[in-house]
Amino acid sequence: MFLAKYVTLSVTEIPPVQRSGSMKVREVINRLETDGWYLARTKGSHRQFKHPDKTGTVTVSGKPNVDVPIGTLKNIWRQAQLEEE
Repeated sequence: MFLAKYVTLSVTEIPPVQRSGSMKVREVINRLETDGWYLARTKGSHRQFKHPDKTGTVTVSGKPNVDVPIGTLKNIWRQAQLEEE
């Protein structure tokens, strides 16, 4: 029977959902610093980075061990003129 094949599957056989693009604040800061961005100023948990050659500033907020939301991460990469990871 066609349905019997799917009924016998256990829940553990289903692969977990991957959170693609998820990074910690610390990892984002390390990636920016690797590209040449430096910490210009801070206020609370907001860190603003500048680059000697690129225009603008990039703000990264949050504690170092907190996940950055995917939309925020895309905006950080766009502002830093980096490829999305």
